[in-house]
Amino acid sequence: MENSSNHKSFFSRYRVKLRQQQLGDSQSDVEEEIAEEDMEALEAETNLQDLRLEVYNDLRKPEHPIEVEGYNVCQLTQKNKLMSLKLNYLKTICDTIGLTIEGPQTRKKSYVKPLEELVKSCTCNN
Repeated sequence: MENSSNHKSFFSRYRVKLRQQQLGDSQSDVEEEIAEEDMEALEAETNLQDLRLEVYNDLRKPEHPIEVEGYNVCQLTQKNKLMSLKLNYLKTICDTIGLTIEGPQTRKKSYVKPLEELVKSCTCNN
C-alpha cells in the first residue's frame, strides 16, 4: 500500500509540475503577445503622430500663389475676377482646396466668399 501511495503522490506532484511548466510556457506566450501588441500600438501611434504633423503643416497659411486647376486664385481675387468664373469651376476649385461652402450651392457668391477669405490668409497679403 505504501508503494501505491508513493506512486500516487509522485504522479500527483509530476502533474502539478507539468501544469506549472505549461502555465509558465503559456505565460511567456502571453508576454510575447503583449509585447507584440505594444509594438503594434507604438507603430500605430507613431503613424498617427506623423499624420497629425502632416495635416498641421497643410493647415498653416497658404503660400502664394494659391493655384488650383490652372487658376491663380490670388490673382483672380485681387483683380475681382472670381465672379467671372463659371459656377462649376468655382465648385471644382473649392472642392479641390477642401473649403466649406455655406449658403446655396447654386450661387457663385457661396463659393467666392470662402475663396476670398482664404486669399486673405495667403502670404501675398502679409
